[in-house]
Amino acid sequence: MKKIKILFFEPSTGYGGSARCLFSWLQNFSSGSIEPLVIHYFYGPAIKNIKMSGIHCLKVPYLSILKRLSLSSKGGGLVSYLLFLLEFFCNTLPVAFCLSVIIFLKRIELIDINTSITTGIPAILASAITNIPCVCHIHDTRELTKKEIIFSRFVTQFLVLTNEAFRRYSKNIDSRKIRVLYNGANVAQEILPPKTEAIKKEFGISGKLAIGMAGRITRGKGHEDFIAAAKIICSQRQDLIFLIVGGYVVIDKEYELGLRGCVEKNGLTRKIIFTGWRDDIKEMMSVFDIMVFPSSTFPEGFPLTCIEAMALGKPVIATNIPGPSEIVLDGVTGYIVPPSNPEMLAERILNLVNNRELLMGMGKQGKMRAKEFFDISKLTKDLEAAYFNVLGSGVQ
Repeated sequence: MKKIKILFFEPSTGYGGSARCLFSWLQNFSSGSIEPLVIHYFYGPAIKNIKMSGIHCLKVPYLSILKRLSLSSKGGGLVSYLLFLLEFFCNTLPVAFCLSVIIFLKRIELIDINTSITTGIPAILASAITNIPCVCHIHDTRELTKKEIIFSRFVTQFLVLTNEAFRRYSKNIDSRKIRVLYNGANVAQEILPPKTEAIKKEFGISGKLAIGMAGRITRGKGHEDFIAAAKIICSQRQDLIFLIVGGYVVIDKEYELGLRGCVEKNGLTRKIIFTGWRDDIKEMMSVFDIMVFPSSTFPEGFPLTCIEAMALGKPVIATNIPGPSEIVLDGVTGYIVPPSNPEMLAERILNLVNNRELLMGMGKQGKMRAKEFFDISKLTKDLEAAYFNVLGSGVQ
């Protein structure tokens, strides 16, 4: 069978879930079906893993300072308009031209845009210039901007992560161009006990119940609520430890320092551990007794950490937002709680740590659910089918 030459556009830092998803897909495509070329801006851990696996990768020039300035601006006004123009002429157009040349030279047949419409504009423009179809993954659930609505017309197929995302984006995009495709994880991968014990010794938590959250440290992810819940719990139980797994990018440095200050102010420095960035996320989650996903205002997609924790047999307590609420079954594989409600979060955590049988039972149910619905090997076949549909009979 002839291989499809696909250009995968990955403009993220390589630290987040989207790049980790890309790495998983690339590892699970059917042998001989895809000839991938990954185009990236940065060298985060997931990009390094992709390169180390033998996938052909190319880094294109990108002035990251403009993106930092844009993210730091408050939005609106002359400054934001000027930053947009600078980004467009200094980054978007040059990258689009570069991609077009690569597409021509490498005889690319399809573009996979592993990001939102906004950050995927260079690849969308390259698709229009070269008349090559493109598939766009939208990893979050929010309302589209006017700019995104305009550029959505040039995308052949959208892949979204939740039914809520499908509903929202169908307001502005032809629903026939949108397909729901869950993120997946390697649910069969087991973590060997020696690795788990080594991590426990590293952080001095052997023999203690561990409550953890994992992900980038940024506003809207619910770190304040996690800390507040820990304070409530520590007033009742002294045998628990709380792990905040993850780090920050430059623009969130002050936020991370503020969280550490909050922990110190509340006398929790011996109870809450900041691990920093880790490349071994699944191994870190193997030491959790309970996984917490307290995101509030961050536009989440379909968090891999929730799936991976369930696959490891961990009950998951997540907020009632699009994505996590379609992964966790409330009262079966964990709990769903309202965002920004540390009191209820603490109550649910205590309910599990005080009932070991319930904790273990929810973990087993989560493991079964992960295998049935979120197995990356099965979901990658669905992604391949979407590619063939776009290249073959067209979007249906």
